[in-house]
Amino acid sequence: MAGVAAALAEVSFRSLVTSFLLISASQVLFFAMGWIFFMEMLYRDYDVRNRAVRTLFAATFAGACTLFELIIFEILDVINRPCRLLHWKLNLYFMLTNVIVVLPLYQVYIYLLGCHPKSPLYHHRVKLSVFAWSIWFYCFWKISNPFPIGSEHVSWFSVESGIGRVGVIGVTLMAILSGFGAVNSPYSTLFFFLRKVTATDVMLAERKLLQTVEMLYSKKKKLLLARERHAQSLLQHQSSASGMSRFMTRIVSSIQSGFARDDANIGVLQTEIDALSTMLFVDLDDLNVEFQRVHFSYTWKGRYYNVLGHFFSIYCLWKVLTSTINILFNRVGQVDPVTHSLNMVVHWFGLELDIEVWSQQLSFVFVGLLVVFSIRGLLLNCMKFFRAYSHTLSPDNIVLMLAQIMGIYFLSTVLMLRMSVPLQYGSIMTEVLGHIEFNFYTRWFDVIFLVAAVVSAIIIVVSSQYQKQRDQESLMWTKKTSQLHL
Repeated sequence: MAGVAAALAEVSFRSLVTSFLLISASQVLFFAMGWIFFMEMLYRDYDVRNRAVRTLFAATFAGACTLFELIIFEILDVINRPCRLLHWKLNLYFMLTNVIVVLPLYQVYIYLLGCHPKSPLYHHRVKLSVFAWSIWFYCFWKISNPFPIGSEHVSWFSVESGIGRVGVIGVTLMAILSGFGAVNSPYSTLFFFLRKVTATDVMLAERKLLQTVEMLYSKKKKLLLARERHAQSLLQHQSSASGMSRFMTRIVSSIQSGFARDDANIGVLQTEIDALSTMLFVDLDDLNVEFQRVHFSYTWKGRYYNVLGHFFSIYCLWKVLTSTINILFNRVGQVDPVTHSLNMVVHWFGLELDIEVWSQQLSFVFVGLLVVFSIRGLLLNCMKFFRAYSHTLSPDNIVLMLAQIMGIYFLSTVLMLRMSVPLQYGSIMTEVLGHIEFNFYTRWFDVIFLVAAVVSAIIIVVSSQYQKQRDQESLMWTKKTSQLHL
């Protein structure tokens, strides 16, 4: 915290009060936005009644938004430089303390709080929470050993030591999401990849669904009969055991083997019923979704999205190619994308532009768009993931985990943004982050991004082949059904 004290000494009282009022007002607004998002989006899926959990989520959301606000203030030169430096350090310390200490510690405590009141885990929940957090912190601290993330001679309590380790986790998460998006977005937006689903296909799927319901009814009937036979056998065994206990030593093995066979039959039938219940509406739902997409593709809005999808596909392809080149030739960009793009436009079209002025305006737009799409994309992806695995965790733990991922992700985004904005607008970020090896994170992002893109492409190809096989099986079933009706 020595850096905070040094920054505070350079700030006049009037500037300090003005900046605190401005930042505090914006943080209250961001906190309210986080609270509204929680109540409107998360509370519908997860019944979280713990007010501390809600507060931590909204506070993390507010801290993440404040980081991006400070970047925009840096570009627009709002508030004097010493005040911005002070707020940078305060906000980074808050976010690091939150994602490294508060959120993981409280997650373990909430999990143990859900144990049975008579359980020893419940009675020793505070000690066990501290112990589990200590293990997490040890692993978190050791994450820097294989990576050149910064200077070795820094304090444990410095921003550099904390954000350097958080950055490894966050940049990996960013690269995985970006790699998946670079492959999946063109696949899901371009009409070229649409399955040509017609109303007839949907009607045939509904007919197949009715047959599946009949099959499911038959399986359940067999299961009930098997359970009834099993219960009768058990009753006969109990009545015979009371009158002929002397024969039990000779026939117990045969009776147990019979029960085992009954249990096995019941287990097989139950497994088949569960599988049918799970897949009951999958085909029909997929066809309805694809049919709606095909119908949407003929609207003006759908055609507009298709045009945007082509441009975005070109960008995704360019990103994959540049990442491959960066890895193969060990290349790291020395010029930010905004300035580089302006230089190319000026060179190609022979324009007379003040690159410094325009880079400021475009950097502001670039950061603003990145903030909006990053927050939206992260929250939507995390919500999809947690909906799929919500049965294994309590709602409180899911929300706390989402808050921690959000904090780590946006701290890492700040780290990557330092390489994406012109140097004159990132001087405070460079000063606050210390001797962080920005080039390492850029290269690490390229490697993980490329791996994620390749793996995503393989998954999409395999799933497409599987879908084609299922479509062929469905077509064969339709032909057989038509022949039977004839």
